[in-house]
Amino acid sequence: MIPLELLKKVQGFYIKGRFLANDIFSGQYAAAFKGSGMTFEEYREYTPGDEIRLIDWNVSARMDRPFVKLFREEREQTLVFLLDVSKSFLFGTLAKSKKDLATEIAALLAFTAIKSSDKVGLVLFSDRIERFIPPKKGTAHVWKVISEISKHCPISDKTNIQVALKFLGQVIHKRCIAFLISDFLDEGYETELKMASLRHELIPIVLYDQGERKPPAKVMIRFHDLESRQIQMIDFSHEETQKKLTQIFQKRMQSLSAWFTRYGLDSLFVETRQDYFKALLKFFKKREKAVSYAR
Repeated sequence: MIPLELLKKVQGFYIKGRFLANDIFSGQYAAAFKGSGMTFEEYREYTPGDEIRLIDWNVSARMDRPFVKLFREEREQTLVFLLDVSKSFLFGTLAKSKKDLATEIAALLAFTAIKSSDKVGLVLFSDRIERFIPPKKGTAHVWKVISEISKHCPISDKTNIQVALKFLGQVIHKRCIAFLISDFLDEGYETELKMASLRHELIPIVLYDQGERKPPAKVMIRFHDLESRQIQMIDFSHEETQKKLTQIFQKRMQSLSAWFTRYGLDSLFVETRQDYFKALLKFFKKREKAVSYAR
């Protein structure tokens, strides 16, 4: 049984995600992620204005008058969350941790997906696959996904994005929309990132905290590394220390952005205090323009 406090938290994620997945947001999602193709629906007698290329000459010959093929877009898609559950995801200098932010983003996207009749699946990973929920439709299924993210206690402290991307290729055989949600504090996954981007619509969502981007000034802080479990004191009273840590963070963000661009991936960077709804809406609008231009 889920503890009452956790149940209230899950309900909060559920209600907020459902509320934010309004018609405007859902419309932008549908426009940003077109269907996988066109499916033949029926024949109809040719009328002036129809495209000549749609005429089926065999049927037209049999009927002694021109007929055209009608198609409908294959809209149904599969959305899969690859969600990092390593200990670094528990970090947050404000009220919201990276895990809380990830859960809210997943809840919003999941509700938006089912409003478009898409399936939703979940992969929770650390340096191993900790939980897999196969893609399905329905509101009850979304509750299961949100609940699983919220209540999950990681088996391992570390992270391995390579493992998650390999697993995606093993369990999802048809092309899907895969949101890779992590702080990307990992290395050595570039090959798998490239392979996954060829098979799926892979979208990295990089989460970070204000304290990582701009360390607090003029204080001594005791850090407990959530993954290595080591404890150390860092003196932020020196301007050079702050500047160096800020530069390291900026360099890491720039490197990630460069990798994603190299492999043709649309990516999103979100801070824990940022309005993620506006960030996602802006991302979808930008993607819609790119998709329309490509067509």
